[in-house]
Amino acid sequence: MELPINVLVIIALVVLVLIVLSALFFSQSSQKMTEAEANKIFNLNCENYRNANCQWRVTRDDSFGEFMQACQILYGSNQREFSCLYDFCCGFSGDAACQGFCSLCRGNKYAGLPQASIDDCLNVYDNKCEGTCAI
Repeated sequence: MELPINVLVIIALVVLVLIVLSALFFSQSSQKMTEAEANKIFNLNCENYRNANCQWRVTRDDSFGEFMQACQILYGSNQREFSCLYDFCCGFSGDAACQGFCSLCRGNKYAGLPQASIDDCLNVYDNKCEGTCAI
């Protein structure tokens, strides 16, 4: 029993499409970080950043991208660098910290960072500190 060539071509195309779709599905599902992995990565990197006195320069570390991904999984995709590092990780408070927050917000503006980062900075300042931060 021989199948017509048209049927063989259609079967070959269907098999090829199924292979491509399954490969795409498996590659996307394996790249997604679980909440448990996010907790582990966030806590490990956060400890390292605290040991570095939570200085802004840690945002240039190779591990910071993974830290940000973990932070956004744990605290929401709208979180930015400032809130992940200073609000959720380092938890600064007090007058000295408030002065530092305001200086960082000013520095963010002068460094040309996106307005969303500056707004995040000011939101943290407003939530943690009294008074206003003039930028």
